[in-house]
Amino acid sequence: MEGRKNKKCKVCIIFMFVMFLAISTTFFPGRSFGGDMEILLDKLVGKGILTKSESEGLLKEMKETKEVEKGKTEVQKAKTETEPTKTEEKKGESPEWVKNLPDWIKNPPDWIKNMKFSGDFRLRYEYSHTDSTASDDPERNRGRFRLRFGVDTRIVDDVTVGLGVATGSGDPRSVDQTFQDAFSTKSIYINYAYAQYKPLQWLGLLGGKLRTNPIFRANSLGAWPSELAWDNDITPEGAAVVLNYPALWKLNSASLDVFMNNAFFLLDENDPAGSGREPYMFVIQPGFNLKIMKDINFKAAVAKYWFNGVKGKNQLNYSSNSNTFVGGRYVYNYDAWIGTAELGYTNPFNQKIVPYVGLFGEYIYNPDPDAEETAYLGGIRVGYPSIRKFGDWQFSYTYRRLEKDAWLDIFPDSTFYSGATNSKGHKAGFYFGLAKNLFCDVNYWHAVNILEYSTSPTKRPNDVLQVDIQFNF
Repeated sequence: MEGRKNKKCKVCIIFMFVMFLAISTTFFPGRSFGGDMEILLDKLVGKGILTKSESEGLLKEMKETKEVEKGKTEVQKAKTETEPTKTEEKKGESPEWVKNLPDWIKNPPDWIKNMKFSGDFRLRYEYSHTDSTASDDPERNRGRFRLRFGVDTRIVDDVTVGLGVATGSGDPRSVDQTFQDAFSTKSIYINYAYAQYKPLQWLGLLGGKLRTNPIFRANSLGAWPSELAWDNDITPEGAAVVLNYPALWKLNSASLDVFMNNAFFLLDENDPAGSGREPYMFVIQPGFNLKIMKDINFKAAVAKYWFNGVKGKNQLNYSSNSNTFVGGRYVYNYDAWIGTAELGYTNPFNQKIVPYVGLFGEYIYNPDPDAEETAYLGGIRVGYPSIRKFGDWQFSYTYRRLEKDAWLDIFPDSTFYSGATNSKGHKAGFYFGLAKNLFCDVNYWHAVNILEYSTSPTKRPNDVLQVDIQFNF
């Protein structure tokens, strides 16, 4: 019985030793156990648990097993180093669907890479009322919206081309759409399509339906530039040469920039039933920007306009019907002079409450000897120089007087007395930034006919209130 127990114990010890050997060689293949195992086996032999021959056999088996495992490890390591995995083979390669794309998509030309998109969306509530006994001048409430979107791209180093679309009805002085007609769909028109060549930093040549009016106007840096002569929505058609030479003179914090805006705008095609000449206009506007000191800036310009084919021509489209006509044709020329100036003072009170104050004005004179009429606008702007982020604000106020034939009635602000000349009155506006690229504004117009109230019973005071929220992108 005792012999059986010893035999069983011996078998268990040998089994455990073999398991220890297997685990050691599996999980610690890099470690050498030869010396430690020989000491352990000698002690087992000394206690009579193992015989000398059994000890030598186990030691030999252990060494052979370790050699085999070592060889497998080296082979696997060499295979890993010399044969990349499936993932490594495809690393850096494009997916198959990308490989099949056209070359112009995989490697687009520069004019596509240089594309810049921009636009804005405006929601508006508008109230208007004309104090009149005429049935066609009712009190009016309406909701309106405006959407403009465009893309400009530099096709070569000095040439830029742009295209923009906008809502509207075709009226050059308005791109608004009114919520009406039982959810009718709304129209989209080409708002601008132009090319610009700029061979020098101070010289720009433009042609097409221009994105912006190149003529300098009072309060040009404000949220709402002067619209005595030009409505802000007008995008002129023709060509322009813009020269802007900065820092012609500089002394300490004072400096002088000079500029000259020259434009040739087409008004209509040939009019054989009228003057028989193509109506167009040409303008030259030299000016300067004087930085008097660090915080004071004065900018001014004088423009001379020449019109061809207007006198004697049939009434132009989108006329406000407020100039003088005989037989439906223009009686006068409108070769006007327009002077423009603005004076700005940054941080006038050395605190952040009113960071900017500006005074601005415009004056129009039509020298036609039979008309000899004038117009003027004066205004003030306070607040931030521009609306860029939350908390930025501006307030502006203007008063204007526009005589009947001082200027063509197809150009002035379409909101002020419905765009008509022979009008005068006030405008006040407040603008507030809600976030980056988001602002709201409230504007109010009060205008009257220049003629005495008793002599013009159907053209009485007109009031307009507009509340906007605008998203720029």
